[in-house]
Amino acid sequence: MVFFPECFDYVGRNREENEALAMAEGGEYIGRYRSCAKQYGLWLSLGGFHEKDPAGQRKPFNTHLIINDSGETCGIYRKLHLFDVDIPGKIAAPVNTPVGNVAMSICYDLRFAELALWHRMKGAHILTYPAAFTVNTGLAHWEVSFLCVLCKNSSLEAKIPESCSCPRLNFFRWEPLTASHSLQLSAPP
Repeated sequence: MVFFPECFDYVGRNREENEALAMAEGGEYIGRYRSCAKQYGLWLSLGGFHEKDPAGQRKPFNTHLIINDSGETCGIYRKLHLFDVDIPGKIAAPVNTPVGNVAMSICYDLRFAELALWHRMKGAHILTYPAAFTVNTGLAHWEVSFLCVLCKNSSLEAKIPESCSCPRLNFFRWEPLTASHSLQLSAPP
């Protein structure tokens, strides 16, 4: 199974560009990932892409997809915990994959331990928190030790392994500049 980060599709220079470039879940761009999954027999966790609101009424969703080795969507989750808006949503049940039952979350969801506990009660073996941070946000709020403590606490409370992105000084030359790294934690038996 291959895990992609949040904003794997693009990082826009501003909100207007993010809205203009947003795409449909069933569109050509995601279709290429479906084709690759099918061609190579891979499961994909597409950690967060800018999904155009199918109803055309809201800003793009930050959407996490799990695609199976036949190129079909097995799980879809639209990020619940947003910084600046309050829009009703729903938690997606963990997806049964070849690596175990994978729970879908995105970035800031990590701050809400209840979500990890809910996933555990629904049978999750793996928690995912794909993330993409701007350097300023990462340095100010998401330092490695702080995020790792949050990951560890959520994982230990739910008593399951967890996979999350953790910012470090790995910088990518995009505008805006972003920082990220991967981390995997395992809860004690």
